[in-house]
Amino acid sequence: MPNVFENRVVRPVRIFAEQLSFDGLLNISLGARTLDELNLGARSFLTLATPRLMAGSWELKEGPVAINKASVLFVLEIPDLGVSLKRTDEEPELRRFGRAAIRLRVREYAVEGYVHTGPGGGSLTRLNQSAHPFIALQSAIVTGPGVDFSTSFLAINRAHILSAQEMFSVNLVAEEVAAGTGDEES
Repeated sequence: MPNVFENRVVRPVRIFAEQLSFDGLLNISLGARTLDELNLGARSFLTLATPRLMAGSWELKEGPVAINKASVLFVLEIPDLGVSLKRTDEEPELRRFGRAAIRLRVREYAVEGYVHTGPGGGSLTRLNQSAHPFIALQSAIVTGPGVDFSTSFLAINRAHILSAQEMFSVNLVAEEVAAGTGDEES
């Protein structure tokens, strides 16, 4: 649950890096999203307040920890620090946006989820849009060493994606756009 402090939001996140994973509070600008903070080119490191080492081996001392963004595999927003992650049966909302279901290999992790696609665009094309280092997936499932969970939001570092495959695509049609916005047909 994010907390607001003087024009900043403190959001609990879990960061999976190359051989470590951390929980901590990520300080982002008010009105910004976690993805915006990850894609901010002005900072090479993410600083986590109240960090907890969740996996891996490193003697973590008291105080904030800075994590090099280049080493980050993926980041997810969590409800609270130290929470156990698991799979859920929650169905994704597909009607409001053009989406593609995609399967990725991110180092030793298998990731499946939905990526937003623009009109006439595809998920594999989105992977090549390198203006931002991180890409967002919704309704993602992650499996790998010691983890098997689902999350509504996952930001993945494109540099660590080894392979990708589109599973299927949901394209918008006029009726679905109207249904998704609450407009009724006459």
